[in-house]
Amino acid sequence: MTVTFVVHGIPRPKGSMFAFVPKWKSRPIMIPDKGSKEPAWRKDVAKLARAAMGPLDPFVGPIEMRITYYIPKPAKVPADRDGWPCVFPDIDKMERSILDACTLARVWHDDGQVVHVDHRKVYAGGKHDIPEGTPRVEVVIHPLTDTRTSFRE
Repeated sequence: MTVTFVVHGIPRPKGSMFAFVPKWKSRPIMIPDKGSKEPAWRKDVAKLARAAMGPLDPFVGPIEMRITYYIPKPAKVPADRDGWPCVFPDIDKMERSILDACTLARVWHDDGQVVHVDHRKVYAGGKHDIPEGTPRVEVVIHPLTDTRTSFRE
């Protein structure tokens, strides 16, 4: 079974961790970025992912995903970028946020089950979206089994 859901709002990347060594310790301490809006975003994604799963148990086995991030379009986009957002946020940090949210929502047992992710970042309402598009993330989760084909086939 394929699970699909859309999260409306500005996609948030997974925050960075910072390390420091206090004077009283010899080992570094890792702390999350305090300014990150990602925890609230992750909870929203998890809520929608769980709703999309309905009564299904968490997926077992290999999984592939298709994720499209629609980020806010600035007033001007340089012509040499052909409408592609070569700007913050990093696509890999947004992916980590989505994967962590799906683990929290019990879509799967562990995000290590994800063996393939096809993702892209486009401007909402831009060249690669519908004109009235708004910031959002579209997620498609597809378990790979012997009886199913992948996105790539």
